[in-house]
Amino acid sequence: MTLREASTVVERFARDFSLIFPHKSVVEDALALRDRYGVSIWDARLLVVCGANGCNHLLSEDMQDGMQYGPVTIVNPFKAANVALVGQLLK
Repeated sequence: MTLREASTVVERFARDFSLIFPHKSVVEDALALRDRYGVSIWDARLLVVCGANGCNHLLSEDMQDGMQYGPVTIVNPFKAANVALVGQLLK
């Protein structure tokens, strides 16, 4: 992909998706989630920020498909059984 093509993709994502920010207690909440589920601190931080901002699904091929961490459910976007759900989530 050329730099110009990559820029177009990034611009499209920025236009189509909301940017969310960490909340005040993200560190404490991420540590608690890490201790409860045994996920990495980076995954825990991502899950906490998603949950705090009303994101109920996280697309990830690295985490266990269908696993629920608080209000956030992991969806593997490359799993054939998830094609319809991923389509709905990306509308």
